[in-house]
Amino acid sequence: MAQDPETGDFLTWFSTSGPRPSVLLKVTAQGTVTTTTTTGHYPSAMAVDETPTALGEYVFNTGYIACVERGDRMGGPVRTILCLPPYSGENRTWLMDLVLNRVKNVSTANAGVRNRWHHFVDFPLDAGYPYAVVVGVSGIRPGIRLTDGRKIRLNPDPITWAGLTGTLPGFSGLSGTLDARGTASGLIDLSSLGPAARGTPFWMVGLVLDPGPPVSIRRVSPPVVVQIR
Repeated sequence: MAQDPETGDFLTWFSTSGPRPSVLLKVTAQGTVTTTTTTGHYPSAMAVDETPTALGEYVFNTGYIACVERGDRMGGPVRTILCLPPYSGENRTWLMDLVLNRVKNVSTANAGVRNRWHHFVDFPLDAGYPYAVVVGVSGIRPGIRLTDGRKIRLNPDPITWAGLTGTLPGFSGLSGTLDARGTASGLIDLSSLGPAARGTPFWMVGLVLDPGPPVSIRRVSPPVVVQIR
């Protein structure tokens, strides 16, 4: 049904008829199969939240019972988000597909000039929190592993530190506070770069910061790559 971008594991639900629960199978590229989460329903679709909380969550729906539920990478109980009205007689409610909304947390759009882009930050569940966008030119693997097991998929380099301190030329809006919708924006202006830089990629990862425990980083976005033209 899905693939976990954090580990690369393939994910599928296995269900049998009768009262037995459905189990989430995680299959590695080498063929190792493990199970963590279970549910008493019969999931018909699944999506992976790429901006997880500290536990890291999967979102899936249950076709026959018409509920949307959440499970996490560490196992533990499944949590119900919502259920549609129950069916009556032959008028059954089914859920057959699932698409996560507003999951592109960092994105860019052409600003009308070669190598000039608007960049947008969108974390719909984190209005009012401080954010930072980290930038680097050294790729995304192995990245930075946080103390709770999550990973920032960016290799830090001098570009990264310049961006965090506000001294990276051509970049604005890399940090601030998310508005009431959980959004922010800025500008990347590299239009003064010459032909020698053409084809050079850089990566961006959005972070939502939280000064409270247990960790100071509330949410981590997937990486976005931009190529200088």
